[in-house]
Amino acid sequence: MTKEKYIVSRKLIALTAVSGALRAVAFNSNILKANADTVSNDSSSSSSAQASNQSSTTDKKQQATDDVSKAQTDYSQVQSETSSAKATADSTSSAQSNAQTKVDQASSSVSSAQSSVDTAKANESSAETAQLSAQSTKDEATPDNINKTQADVTEQKNSVSNAENTANSASTATKSAQTDVENAQTAESAAQTDVNNQQTNVDQASSSVDKAQGDLDGTNTQKTESEVSSAKAQVATDQSKIVDDQTDVTKAQSSVIDAQSAQSSAESTTEIAKQNVEDKTATVNDKASSKADAQKDVDSTQASANKVSDEINSTNTITLPDGYNDNMFKTKTTDEIDTIAKSGLTTNIYQASDTDKATKIADVDNLDANTQQQLAQFVASLLQPLRKELGNHTLSISQGSIDFAQAVAKQYDTDNWNLFAKSAHDEDGISKVAGQYGLMTGGNYYEDLSAGFLPETSNITLSDLKEALYNTIVSMLFDDSGSSYLHAESLLGYDNYGYSDNTYLGVSTDKMGQVHFEFVQDYQIQDASKFNTATTYEIPSNDVSALKQQLRNLNDTLSAQKQILSNATTAYNSAVTDLNNAKTDLTKAQTNLSTKKQAVADAENAVSKAQQTLENDQAQLTADQAKEKQAEQDLADANADIATKQAKLASAKAELKTQQDKLAELQAILQKKQTAVSNAEKKLTTVQANEKTANENVANQKAILTTLQNKLDTYLNADTVLADANDKLAQTRTAVENAENVLTQAKARLADAETALEQAKGNNKTAQKAYKDALANEQAKKTALANAESTLNKIVAQEQIEQAVKEAEQKAREENAKKDNNNQSTGNTIFGKGTQTVSSSQTQNVISGKTQAASVNLSNVSGSDVTIDLNNQIVQAWVKTLKQRGYSDKAIERILKNNTKIVPLAKDTYINNRLEQKTYTNSTEKFVRKSNKVEVQSVYPQTGDMSNPIMKILGLLLTLFSLGLIFRDRKAKHFR
Repeated sequence: MTKEKYIVSRKLIALTAVSGALRAVAFNSNILKANADTVSNDSSSSSSAQASNQSSTTDKKQQATDDVSKAQTDYSQVQSETSSAKATADSTSSAQSNAQTKVDQASSSVSSAQSSVDTAKANESSAETAQLSAQSTKDEATPDNINKTQADVTEQKNSVSNAENTANSASTATKSAQTDVENAQTAESAAQTDVNNQQTNVDQASSSVDKAQGDLDGTNTQKTESEVSSAKAQVATDQSKIVDDQTDVTKAQSSVIDAQSAQSSAESTTEIAKQNVEDKTATVNDKASSKADAQKDVDSTQASANKVSDEINSTNTITLPDGYNDNMFKTKTTDEIDTIAKSGLTTNIYQASDTDKATKIADVDNLDANTQQQLAQFVASLLQPLRKELGNHTLSISQGSIDFAQAVAKQYDTDNWNLFAKSAHDEDGISKVAGQYGLMTGGNYYEDLSAGFLPETSNITLSDLKEALYNTIVSMLFDDSGSSYLHAESLLGYDNYGYSDNTYLGVSTDKMGQVHFEFVQDYQIQDASKFNTATTYEIPSNDVSALKQQLRNLNDTLSAQKQILSNATTAYNSAVTDLNNAKTDLTKAQTNLSTKKQAVADAENAVSKAQQTLENDQAQLTADQAKEKQAEQDLADANADIATKQAKLASAKAELKTQQDKLAELQAILQKKQTAVSNAEKKLTTVQANEKTANENVANQKAILTTLQNKLDTYLNADTVLADANDKLAQTRTAVENAENVLTQAKARLADAETALEQAKGNNKTAQKAYKDALANEQAKKTALANAESTLNKIVAQEQIEQAVKEAEQKAREENAKKDNNNQSTGNTIFGKGTQTVSSSQTQNVISGKTQAASVNLSNVSGSDVTIDLNNQIVQAWVKTLKQRGYSDKAIERILKNNTKIVPLAKDTYINNRLEQKTYTNSTEKFVRKSNKVEVQSVYPQTGDMSNPIMKILGLLLTLFSLGLIFRDRKAKHFR
């Protein structure tokens, strides 16, 4: 057998050995076509190296397994932490959102409550203005003022009457002046008539002259006859008018007589009306006095009732909520107590007294002895019923407890001990003062302290001070969870522990506006000479039943007195009505009298006018008769001779001159009459102005009367108006207090909500950061786990490769050994003893005397249908292992070329952690965790693996094929 054939034979044997381990090293059912090169049969050094490598690999595998286990444990732990952090973050985020919603709601409530307060205060301001006005009116409505106003009303009515009389007189004067104007105008008219008549005479005289001249000239005889006829007709007319004028004069004179009679009757009626007014005025004054007396009685009783009512309404009590009892303090937790107590904050509201509101406090740090006593009594009156209700020891007030409380407050002043800054009691100061008053020292055994309840420390009212005490007690009883309700226990007497029968109370305030409640029990008094218990003060009862009975009695009396006042008012009003009616009658009588007087004047004026008309008509008759006579004379003259006519002409001219002179006189008279008319008209204008002024004065006097009557009515109704105003003011003040309480509560809820929101924001910020950190930590642990698994996978893959190669080589050596034995028995030696074969893949590189495997740069053979993934970690691992086993580069390349592309171990090897299924919201992964035991499995087929029958068949066929080649080789050897 040549050497070349031997090598082939070894390759077949090696192939047979490799087929046994095929399922351990094949990738994705691809058959490894091993073409092993010559392998050294010297295994001693190799075994040693392999043992060393195996030990190192085992340690590395164990370390990697431990690292994976630890990484998995860490990863599982941080996953749980991340899940918890996520849940916390979600919860805090939801809590922040809820807190924000509550803040928004509370803010809306504050805005609404503020609007209600503003409206209530506006209503209160209006009510205060109305009440002040009503009170001012009531203060003015004294009996003297009422009587004076009634007298003013009476006097003003007289002024109105006088003004009306003056106006009537002015009206009469106006009418008289009007009559004077009319008379003057009549006289002027008469004078004008005289002038006109005289002008007629002048004209006639002139005509006579013309006629005489005509007669002389022998003309106008016919005309003269016509004039005579006309003159006679006019005289007849004038005579008829005179008859009518005489009739008119007679009628006018009769009217004067009737008017004078009516005037006399009106004067009598007026006198009767005047007397009636005087009588009614006396009656009104009498009724006004009775009414004033009744009003005094009502005012006095009403004042007493108001005082008692104020005492009732301002009596303060405190009511414990349902469940707030002895059992609560014994069995309930602070939170449970808080739930029960909270309603007490809204059901117990301070009631202010008008008396306390009017009592000024200049400085709360320097209260007088009476105020100190009042404050202690006020607090005790609130706590005493509660202690009795709960069955605890009652309180007492002594001068010693009052003085001790004042001294403690002064010590706070001296130490400048501010509760807001110190957040604690001034125990050293309290102990110091306790020693001075003969009490136990060494700590605070006495005090309950509050701050922030007083609005100011100076220029306040006693009501402000009591309200601060009241609200302090309410807060300590119903909002004391921050102190585990220890203040409540102290106020209610639960801190007695059965050691004392007497507990002395003192109350004080310091310069910082802090409220001190000092409770001294008798066992704490070490030196009785320093603590005055002898002087004690009564604790007022807040039972108002006696006051209510007193108020009922006063109201009964007031009701009877108001009825008397009502009757007196009715009588007075009736008398005033009668007086007004009498004055109205007087005014009517006076007006009627003025009318009758004017009627007399008008009638007399009518007589004058009628007589003047008669006189004028008589004068006209005389003139017309003269004209008639003249016409007749003219006619006679026309027939006279020339001398006569000449004489007639001269006479006519002389007559003309006479008539002209008379006309001049009458014109002068007319001028005087015209002046008289002008003067009369001026006088009329003046008296008309006087009448207007008088009428305006009447209107003014009546307006004053109306004002006085309204003032009187206001006085008379002052009590009712003031009562209504007080009721309205009380209602608005209650509304303001209620609105402010609601606003205070809303602001408190808003502050709590804002505090809760800030806390929620802080918690959410912390939780979100913790969640972010947890996610980052989880990712880091996940990466660490992946790195540990990758490292372990590489080690496992390397171990499997080495094991597969080792088993293949071992098979090859065993087959070679069998072959050598067979050759030796037949005398054919293939390998001489001691012969060694060195792998062609190794070269001697002398570096410090050591042999190193030279790296080989593999490449894909062109034209091959198989491509080697030279960057694959598994390929690199195979190359490294085969080189360490002595394979040449060419042999390694052929092995890899004869296989399909190798699948990376990093993707095919996994760590089975047997996880229980559990979904985490912070990841899309779902795990089933069972144990932390690490098991390394391979996707590669293992010996005895029944899951791949194809591999078994291929392995069996390959083995049979290899044995056939060996048999053929041996047969050829024997037959050559």
